[in-house]
This record gives sequence, C-alpha cells and structure tokens, in this order.
Amino acid sequence: MPSRQRDGFRRYRSGIWGLSARWALFGPCLWKLVSADPRELRVQVNIPSAWQNLGLRLQLRRTLGRCGRQLQADGYLVEQLFFMGNPETSGFNVEEALREIQAFGDLVTLTAPDVDPPVSAEMIEQASGDPDLEKLIVGWPSSVGMRIAASMVWLLHNRPDFDYVVHLSDSSLARLPDLLREVSRHDNSSLVLGWLKESTSLTVAGGAQDGEVPCENCLEPPEQVRFCLDMIQTSMAGMDYRGCMRVAARCCNGASDCGYDDLLECSKPARTVGFNAALYYGTALAPRSPHPAAWVLGRRPAEFVAENSHDLRMRGASEVLLGFWLAALEDLHFVSLPLGQLLSIPEGASCASGAAPPLVVYGLDEDSWPRWFDEETCEIHCGWGGRLEED
Repeated sequence: MPSRQRDGFRRYRSGIWGLSARWALFGPCLWKLVSADPRELRVQVNIPSAWQNLGLRLQLRRTLGRCGRQLQADGYLVEQLFFMGNPETSGFNVEEALREIQAFGDLVTLTAPDVDPPVSAEMIEQASGDPDLEKLIVGWPSSVGMRIAASMVWLLHNRPDFDYVVHLSDSSLARLPDLLREVSRHDNSSLVLGWLKESTSLTVAGGAQDGEVPCENCLEPPEQVRFCLDMIQTSMAGMDYRGCMRVAARCCNGASDCGYDDLLECSKPARTVGFNAALYYGTALAPRSPHPAAWVLGRRPAEFVAENSHDLRMRGASEVLLGFWLAALEDLHFVSLPLGQLLSIPEGASCASGAAPPLVVYGLDEDSWPRWFDEETCEIHCGWGGRLEED
C-alpha cells in the first residue's frame, strides 16, 4: 500500500473522521430547501466525490437547485453534501479546494484518501487483463468505501434527525422526486433500495455481463471441464466451477491443443489474485449489494454502518463492501428497482429511441450532463447515448 494511502487509513481507523482543523470550514448549507416540519422526511443525499470532479459537482448542485420546488411540494427536507478526501494527499491544488469550500459550504472533507492508487501492470497481467479487476484487489482500503462509512458517522453526529440516506455517484443524474416517492411508498426504517446485485464473484472478474457464464446445456471443451472438476475438489483459490471455467476459457482462447498442464500453468496468476480475495472475504461470492450508481438506506442500516465503522471490512471494491456491512443485520427491507430504470453510459453505446426516461443515468461527464437533464421539468431525457442496465 502506498505510504500516503497507508497513513490515511491509519488516521481513519484511529477515529479522526471529521478532518483536520484546516478543513473544518463549513458555511451555511445551500440545499436545505424548507424549514423543518415533523411530517416531512429528512433526506440526506451523500455523494463521495474526487476533488478533480468539480464540473460534476457544479452540475449536481444545479440539478438539485432546479428540482427544489418539486421536492418541497412533495414534503421532503433534502440536504446534499459531498464527502471529499484530503486534498493535501491527492495532488489537488489546495487553494482551489479552499475556494470551493468557502463558496458553497456543502463539502465535508475527511482524512480518507481522495482516490485509490493505480493498479499495477503486474496485477493486471496476473488477473489475465480482467476489466473488473478492482473487485479482486484487497491490498489497500477503498477510498470510496472509507468515505461512505465516514459519511454515516458524520451524519449521526451532525444530522442526527435524518430519516434516509441517498447515496449517489458523482457521475449519477437522478430524478430525485421520483426516487424519493419510491422511498416514501415503502416507508421502512430498515430499507435498502437500489439496483441489487446477487452473488457477485469475488475471485474471478467478469461474468454474466460479459457473456462468459457457460450454459448448462452447452458443450464445453472436455479438457477444461476435467481440469475444473479436479481443481474445485482440491483448490481453485475460492473459485467455483463457473469461475474456473471462465479462467480456463480465457487461457485457451479457442485453441484446440490447450491441455491440462497448459491450464494448470496459465490459471496460476488468476488463482493467485483470487486466492487473496477469497482469504480476505472468506467467500467466493459477495452478499446482495446495490449498484454503486445510486442506493438508499433507511435510518437503521445507516446507523449500523456508523456505529460499527471501525470494525467493517474496507478493502476491495466499494460496490461489494456495503453488502458485507449489511450482511450482519436481520430483517432488512430489500427493494430492487427495475433494471430498465438504470441507464449507464459507456463510450460508444446507444439508447433505444423513444425509451421511457430512466430513474438514474450513470457515467455522465460534465459535458454530457446538460444533454440528459431538462432544467425546466426536472426530468431526464433518453436518446443521446447509453444503454439500459442489465444484470
């Protein structure tokens, strides 16, 4: 772990949540839309953001400002805050950070790191170039995960009367009025609402989204089948049969002369990476976890995260960590939103013409934001690129 990241993690674990005195600069909250009323739902919108994403924060502020009247009419008391890492350890211009803090008053600056360290070329090679490699890396704490946990602690101490926490990625554009109506419809302090993922692999990156999961009736290469049946009875570093078959398929890459010994040697790097993740998590599959674009926690799970923050797992991808944190709680009210209501915008993809507007658009940059958001109606438009998120 890089020394700056390690030092930040130690300070985080030692209980310094609220930041060094230099960063304790908070002006009046600009997004508290109406005065308190016992009948209103108090909603905190928490957004972990990197300092370099100033343009996205400006768009998020503008978006909430435009939707303010509608939220007020619906009876929601909403405050939007950005939870930031320490700019002194991120390479970001400190004077620019101070100017933004003083100008907007909606930044909470923590001692947690601003971003994760870059993945080394050696680790990418070990994992056979997997695109979702971050799920397997447990060598350092997640900067976003640390700030999510820290934000719950901060809320418990500084906004103790909140009812719900809405988490957004800083690249997520949400129809907040509609999202909060969905929250009100369930009205449960144990609520966990979002696009829930089941059984995310922790030892092999990729999977169903890449079309790599073998079907039960498909004919697979006999040597790969024999290899994986043998390995899961001995050790495949926590991988299950399907995970092993994905690694084997990548190793052979369609070659007809890919034998048992070739598979044993070729799979070793992937097994090495997966083994570390299996040891850390104690399982090959993650508990039910919400998509990182947007999710909502009721008061009870948010309090649990805050009160147990120093004992929670912090290494690995933030999108699976929340599932592990909540796995200890009974009687949570899980609500999985329709997949078609989440639109991700990878480069080069497209959205079906005339599609219904999504609830959340994920993966925006500051230039594409205005094309998706109608300031007059506080609505999201579909048609400028993106794809409906599918599991």
